[in-house]
Amino acid sequence: MKGHLPVRTTAKYLIIGAVLTVGIQQLSAHVFAPRPVRQPFEFNHAKHIKKDWTCLACHPGADAQSVAGVPSVQECAECHKSEGVDKPATRKVAALAASDKEIPWVKIHRLPDYIYFSHRRHVTLAKLDCKECHGDMKSRTTPVDRQVLPISMKRCVECHKMKHASTDCLACHK
Repeated sequence: MKGHLPVRTTAKYLIIGAVLTVGIQQLSAHVFAPRPVRQPFEFNHAKHIKKDWTCLACHPGADAQSVAGVPSVQECAECHKSEGVDKPATRKVAALAASDKEIPWVKIHRLPDYIYFSHRRHVTLAKLDCKECHGDMKSRTTPVDRQVLPISMKRCVECHKMKHASTDCLACHK
């Protein structure tokens, strides 16, 4: 027929298009994937949780504020002072505390400015366990160097639907 490509040519173009599409998706997933970061301390969540501490011991704002936060260097130094200064990490914490400098943790979870997120609403009102968004830290022996679970609108909306929470745009978007 006039004006139509032969079936074989059309099939070749479709296959090339499909391969390019999959290739671009795979490449963009690799290029835009969160990169691991190096934290200033070899923090071991599992060791701290074995002491029967909850997440709130080190992240006290998680149930009462929008930001969970991390403990101040003074709080870390207070807990670790009984260990003496035999361990390099304990010496480092003591030195930071003495110089009134905070631990320069590298932020892992970043949300766009147009997103409103409150730990208090999720932990206290919705009764979510921390591991639902942050993964299971009870066995984590190395510092968190990347998001354990992806933060995406799709994931949040799925959870909101499952928990019968609002999916109204203004519930999360400023």
